[in-house]
Amino acid sequence: MHREYFIKNLEGIMYFKDIPLFEFQIVNRELVSYRDLSNHEYWPCEPRMNGMSYVSLNNFFQRRVVPDYAQDIREYLDAIGLPYYDFEQLVKRNNGGNHLDFFWVRFPNMGARCWNDILTQDYPIYS
Repeated sequence: MHREYFIKNLEGIMYFKDIPLFEFQIVNRELVSYRDLSNHEYWPCEPRMNGMSYVSLNNFFQRRVVPDYAQDIREYLDAIGLPYYDFEQLVKRNNGGNHLDFFWVRFPNMGARCWNDILTQDYPIYS
């Protein structure tokens, strides 16, 4: 079954390692606010090249989450405690990271608090 890969409601601060880049808030599939914290330094490709928008952030997150058709997806979801495929929850549970670069998102009430948490995954991921 094909799922839609859209962020509906999400807020956090995008980081490059321990450097805060920008804070953002998405509500009902709309970027309602963002604030540059780094003068566009180190920004990920999509917002840097295409400007800050809902579409550029959503595209960024789409590249960072395992698709619903991936081999062994059911085992993966079971391992992280999700009863069904939920794109937004997957973004939250992996802090928007993908281990191929140094970008990640710090969410207000869950997940990693610093770059070392991302590297070690020694934090309460599923609160």
